Amino acid sequence: MVEPSQSLDFPPRRKPVAAAGPALARRGLSLRAAETADLPFLQALFASFRADEMAMVAWPDAAKAGFLQSQFRLQHTHFTTHFAGGDFMVIERDRRAAGRLYLDWREREVLVVDIGFMPEHRGAGLGEAVLKWLATMARERGLERVSLHVTLNNPRARKLYEKLGFKAGMVEGQHLRMALPLKRVG
Repeated sequence: MVEPSQSLDFPPRRKPVAAAGPALARRGLSLRAAETADLPFLQALFASFRADEMAMVAWPDAAKAGFLQSQFRLQHTHFTTHFAGGDFMVIERDRRAAGRLYLDWREREVLVVDIGFMPEHRGAGLGEAVLKWLATMARERGLERVSLHVTLNNPRARKLYEKLGFKAGMVEGQHLRMALPLKRVG
């Protein structure tokens, strides 16, 4: 697990985190700014994203744990450096940490840097609810699209994004860029 003394942190808040609103509240969901105290949860969440991959590796458990900790640190540092003005949020379900939502608000779009839930919360329509809420927020702010990247080996997520109206774009390394065009309000 990440130790607080290892100096992982989040950029200072530049703007308030958007309120989740009634559509998410009805699902028991709320959003709050991620804090240093959330790092152990976020590391466990990251490890859950890589569980299937790590199950195929014939390493001792301690080596897997060390590798995942290192990869989490690298990803966290990348996200907080490259998206320093973004929103780093913990998604709570019934007031307990259930996932994360990292956003980068841009001039014409909002980029979903990352969205994901702990295994016990997957498949319950929560990601769909969050993305619909986000599209509404982006539309209200006058943005043209919501964009994201999905790994090529994640057909389940891609199917959800396509269901919501996201269109496939360019392949960038091991990721497919997808965008949801937004219709203007009014």
